Amino acid sequence: SRARAIAESTGNRFVQAPIKTVISIERKLKETDIGGDINKINDIARNTIALDKTESYQSIINQLTAGLERGDFQIKQQLPEKYMGYEGTIVNIKTPDGLNAETQITNPKMIFGKLPPDESIAQLGKEEVDKIARETGLKPGIGHDIYYEYASLTPREKLGPKGQALEKASIDYYSKLR
Repeated sequence: SRARAIAESTGNRFVQAPIKTVISIERKLKETDIGGDINKINDIARNTIALDKTESYQSIINQLTAGLERGDFQIKQQLPEKYMGYEGTIVNIKTPDGLNAETQITNPKMIFGKLPPDESIAQLGKEEVDKIARETGLKPGIGHDIYYEYASLTPREKLGPKGQALEKASIDYYSKLR
């Protein structure tokens, strides 16, 4: 794939992410403002570039979007202050058949925190997951657990004590992965 070639040419790792689950798709259809249109879900099929070489970040963005019209791609920066401590970049590209393809660009520590342990190991390898755990003193996937608990709250609950506590826990967890 194009993302795989770019990752390899810039000295980073390509990670094929699993297909989004039916439960996640259904949640997105209900909880977002896409009007129930499954074609507006950008990350059913997705991949990740694990950014081992931070100096290659802009080159990756440029290569992913090279030759595309501005309307055929969207770049979304996930800043820690807006994403409960998580950070990364998403590049959505409209494919020739009209579907959306997503490439996430983030560092291995964010992958460690965002994915359940078995998926972290599948994407990063057991050796790297164990190394990050030793360096940080953290367990993998806690950010994932917090996010899904938070996502299950009603809008009112998200503003209340439980939602605020989950936001703080997520921010604290991801800050230890920087």
